[in-house]
Amino acid sequence: MPHVYIILCFVLLRNGHYVSGLRLILLIFNFVFLFGVCVVSLKIDLLTVALSFGFRLALWDKGKT
Repeated sequence: MPHVYIILCFVLLRNGHYVSGLRLILLIFNFVFLFGVCVVSLKIDLLTVALSFGFRLALWDKGKT
């Protein structure tokens, strides 16, 4: 259902027919929704990066001593 609100928001913003309060609410909703999606995908990316970085660091420490 959220995608309906996002489409509605873009339509409202593009046509310029908006009440400032409604526009603000929709923008906040869009931001929260998109931020949530980004955080979920970023968490997975950050986890893999952290794991590979930790692994490399461990190998580097082992090679240094």
